[in-house]
Amino acid sequence: MPTYAASKAAVHAYSEALRVANFADEVMELLAVEPTPHEVLVKGVLRHRWAERDGTYADLVAQRSQALSMLPGR
Repeated sequence: MPTYAASKAAVHAYSEALRVANFADEVMELLAVEPTPHEVLVKGVLRHRWAERDGTYADLVAQRSQALSMLPGR
């Protein structure tokens, strides 16, 4: 149950943050392109989307692991 509550709180906080970010504006701009793109990828996700193709996946995982290890209680 604690994991569920923490996950729910994280998703809630993330979705609220998106409301005030430029995310929605960027998505709307991408959707306005003719023809509508097969995938809507905002700039912030491109690094993750193409990490394996670009050979940066291992570095990205290492960076995320390091960031997670700094969280309180880890």
